[in-house]
Amino acid sequence: GLGAISGAFRFSVYIPCVYVVFVYVSCVAAERVHLRWVFGNAGIAGLVGALFYAPYDLVGAKHLWWTWHDTDAGVRLRWLGVPIGSTMWTVVHCGVFALLLVGARRHRVHALVAVVAASLLTTPVMMAAMGFMQLSQLDVSIDQRPGMPDLVSLCVAVAVCAAAAAVALLAGGRDEAHKKKQQKKAKEATGDGRRLDALLYLMVVVYGCTLVAVMALSSPESIRSEGAHQTRGECGVMETDPLSNYSREKYLCAHSFDEDFSLCGDPLCASWYPVCGRAHTNRPLYVAAAAALAAGNAVAYGALLLVRGRPAKAKAA
Repeated sequence: GLGAISGAFRFSVYIPCVYVVFVYVSCVAAERVHLRWVFGNAGIAGLVGALFYAPYDLVGAKHLWWTWHDTDAGVRLRWLGVPIGSTMWTVVHCGVFALLLVGARRHRVHALVAVVAASLLTTPVMMAAMGFMQLSQLDVSIDQRPGMPDLVSLCVAVAVCAAAAAVALLAGGRDEAHKKKQQKKAKEATGDGRRLDALLYLMVVVYGCTLVAVMALSSPESIRSEGAHQTRGECGVMETDPLSNYSREKYLCAHSFDEDFSLCGDPLCASWYPVCGRAHTNRPLYVAAAAALAAGNAVAYGALLLVRGRPAKAKAA
């Protein structure tokens, strides 16, 4: 049923489920620092949001929870099968959403209005920001425009978020009045907001451990994914992305594609067919990467939710 929905609308059903989680968790964790300057919150949310999503992106790509276009510039460059563009997207997306949402709330915009406005504006603002971060690709002489996220543009995104967080923390400082107000509201609503933060942190840890276990114990070669994938067709048919002017193969060439799956079984049609996973060629590397990312999440979210979120101790008289 879910596969039919995904195929009919070219829309992955996991998107409205998973995306809400990593955006929510990163925004909540960033708010616990209570920075006076909003762009600092955005920087922290961008960094920890990408860190939260990265192990899921790694495990999902290996286990055919989705497949990517084989030659599209936006997903061409990858780390362990994960497009750099996907990682860069999570950094910028979380940062922009937090900037718009927290900025609106700090200006006393109604919560529902702020969420709706941030949701509608995040994508266009994010696309503009990502284009700016890829300006090194601009070449007027051949009409080449930004559109292929690479290591340089990812580093720019990370550096911008880190600089925003550092400047806001060192120069702007923490907004103690805002912190007390938020803690008071949490206590009135739940009795003790720290318990919810601890529960949220526990969920982050369980999430990371689960993904590490999947990577360590599963057999990708036993996975068969039948559904909507890149349309199969004649090899060597090229087309140009009108936005970036990068070229790509229009169809998946059955004889020369470079993906971590194989074609298996008979296709229902050119865009709906089964693919089968491939066995690990270096399982320890993938497990180590997933474990390192999960550990990074445990440390980062622990610092934000359990340490920075604590109320200040009363000073002795």
